[in-house]
Amino acid sequence: MKKFFFLCAVLFVLTVASEGLARTLETLHVEELTSLLESHQGKVVMLNFFATWCPPCREEIPHLVAASEKYQDKDVVIISLSVDESKNKERVVRFADNMKINYPLYMAGPDLIQRYHVGSIPHNIFYDRKGTMVISQPGECDLDDISMVVEELLNAK
Repeated sequence: MKKFFFLCAVLFVLTVASEGLARTLETLHVEELTSLLESHQGKVVMLNFFATWCPPCREEIPHLVAASEKYQDKDVVIISLSVDESKNKERVVRFADNMKINYPLYMAGPDLIQRYHVGSIPHNIFYDRKGTMVISQPGECDLDDISMVVEELLNAK
């Protein structure tokens, strides 16, 4: 009986520890994002700058989740970058869980916010398959907006 309880305790600790590790948010800076984008060359990439406290961002995220599901078997990558303060990583993780975010999520370093001229959120940026930025604009996107841009970029020669 002691072995059973010990085994259960070990499994519980391992489960909690692995969940904690899986939910660690990395902060990306210009150099890391550049490498990440290079690793996705040949794919359409959408960057989404958002914050947990932003009402339009909260409205937009279900559309990003739907787009991620719609294009999961295509050469499309959606990456979200939270502009929340770095001390709020735990809040961002809870937010992502509550919103059922199913695509890569990072904290945006201040240099990224400056480099991409993110003055308001949400702010969305699209890259074509060659890795060229083709759209960078603030404002909320819905699934139709995302699909229109993604389809055009997927079909571009």
